[in-house]
Amino acid sequence: MLLNTDKTAIINFCLNHHKPNDDPVTFDQTTISPSESVNFFGILVDNHLTFIDYVEHWIKKCNSKLFLLRQLRKVGMDKNGLKTYYCTNIRSVLAYASPVFYNFLSDTTKSKLEHVQDSATKIIEPDLEYPDRLKFLELPSLCDFISCFSESLFWKIASYEMHPHFSRIILNQARTSSRQNKMYRPPKCRTAKRLKSFFPHYMSSLNKWIFLAVCWLCTNPILSHMLLIHGLQLIHGCIKLIHHS
Repeated sequence: MLLNTDKTAIINFCLNHHKPNDDPVTFDQTTISPSESVNFFGILVDNHLTFIDYVEHWIKKCNSKLFLLRQLRKVGMDKNGLKTYYCTNIRSVLAYASPVFYNFLSDTTKSKLEHVQDSATKIIEPDLEYPDRLKFLELPSLCDFISCFSESLFWKIASYEMHPHFSRIILNQARTSSRQNKMYRPPKCRTAKRLKSFFPHYMSSLNKWIFLAVCWLCTNPILSHMLLIHGLQLIHGCIKLIHHS
């Protein structure tokens, strides 16, 4: 395998207080020094996985696009057109690769991202407060949009065994008691950063939702009985379908 040293970068991820080894590496008489950040498919990954520089960069880019949104409003574009421009040219940029980095962001950085949508919706509908503008424009908050996008991606991977990342999802095949209704078995995470990564985070969070849903159903026997009846009807229909086929 040939290594293109012009396109090769070295980054040492360090999540504790110990400094990583910053000694340069030599390939084919070319010395490559470790970098503090690397651009990987358009994502600026830093060695502490904060993604602050990446988010700040795209916030500046999107703030410059708000100027065009104001100009479109001045020339008379209707609110549906302004909303479409925002969703396709600004929100799509903010949400790009968000399942990778969003959980690593601090609350302050997340609020900066939300402020971009706040400013955009204020241009479209300046007479309402931010929560009312979201209801009027039928838009979710940016945090909810990214969370739903990430969850849908997780379900897409989990429901398709041929997906290249399906092996990262570990199903819980052990016998569990009624107090531990867990569908997934996330890997053990020694650091908080590792726990915030995509697969461990959503496997753990969905386990909590499933446990709460089971507890809620246990306190609602009527609803549990209705779901049991519908489940038996569905199984009976599948058996009949298999028998006729």
